[in-house]
Amino acid sequence: VNALYFKRRLTEEIQRADRYQLAMTVILIDVLGLPDPPTADRQASDTNPTAGSSQPVDKLLAKLGLGLSSTLRGHDLIARLRRSRFAVLLSHTSKQDAQAVIERVKAAASQLKASADQTESLSLRIGCAELGPKMNSEGLLARAEPL
Repeated sequence: VNALYFKRRLTEEIQRADRYQLAMTVILIDVLGLPDPPTADRQASDTNPTAGSSQPVDKLLAKLGLGLSSTLRGHDLIARLRRSRFAVLLSHTSKQDAQAVIERVKAAASQLKASADQTESLSLRIGCAELGPKMNSEGLLARAEPL
């Protein structure tokens, strides 16, 4: 799923969670240890996840995306927001329950790392936030920012 679709769904899910007083959590995952794109392509890679990426890196991120999606429920949503950032929308999930998802995400990344030689330096930085009262999508994503 791309960033535009994710943000639209996030807004819809926030409205639904507010209306029915449901829990909702967002996880942001930064993939660290990837080679930098060429200087001219860095700005483009912030808006287009595949701009400036090499084919091996794209394949690695695609495998990681598949591994991450395999850890989620069918109605959860995962998106690649930028070259090295994924977002996960967990409806009907508290921050406490999202911790189990985060552990599965870490395990999936470890399995990928063990199966591919070029991922020695691959690591994840993960942030998580639960929807609060009167919070919009920008506020939720800002609160979920990995530290």
